[in-house]
Amino acid sequence: MLSEKIISRNVITLLVALSFSLIFSMTASSAVPALNCSSTCTTSYCFCSTNCTTGYFNLYTTSDCSGIAKKKVGYDNGTFGFVPIAQTTYGKILCADGNVSSCYILNLTQATTTTTTLTTTTSKTTTMTPAPCPYDCCVNLPGYQSKFCSSNWICQNNACVSTKSDCPNECCVSDPNYNDRFCADSSVTCINGKCVSPGPNISYSLIGIIAIIIVVGVVVFYFLRYKFTGHKNEVGDAYEALKKKWSGG
Repeated sequence: MLSEKIISRNVITLLVALSFSLIFSMTASSAVPALNCSSTCTTSYCFCSTNCTTGYFNLYTTSDCSGIAKKKVGYDNGTFGFVPIAQTTYGKILCADGNVSSCYILNLTQATTTTTTLTTTTSKTTTMTPAPCPYDCCVNLPGYQSKFCSSNWICQNNACVSTKSDCPNECCVSDPNYNDRFCADSSVTCINGKCVSPGPNISYSLIGIIAIIIVVGVVVFYFLRYKFTGHKNEVGDAYEALKKKWSGG
């Protein structure tokens, strides 16, 4: 009987302890959410913290936080930042565990507006137009436009100098290495560096035609003569005579 009383007493003690613990935890969890905002809160931005870890911070324009909230700011870890809706803003905390804070008033300082004045400096660049080249040639000459020499000539000290040598022959025409030198007589032709006079204009085709006509005439003559006179050896004699004539015998 004694042991049963001791067990009953222990059970009762344990139940009483659990009851007090449950009541304490319920009291702690049902604590009213408190709001602590930074002293530097302005109409541009405000940062606050609360003892409620997760929930919403509702913003109102009325002093009793009644009606529909103008803005709802969700947060975690008990901290949040927001842009106020007016210079005097009211708000209350709706904790995730169902607890609701009283209506807080936030008197905010006016945000300072900084005006930056930009000064633009305009620079004017004057471009000088180069003057025409007054010399035979101008290459990289400051203040003057470029002017180049013709082919096979180079610009030296603003003068065009030929890259070819003087002609060492009697004449030079269109030679890539020498300056041109023409024959004094315009009727002669420069051939291989020499002035050559043209020979007589002989038409070799006309000479050939005349020679053929003569040969044919001689053959016909002796053929007709043999036919009418009957002299057989005269044709052979005519051939021999013609052969000697052309061979110079």
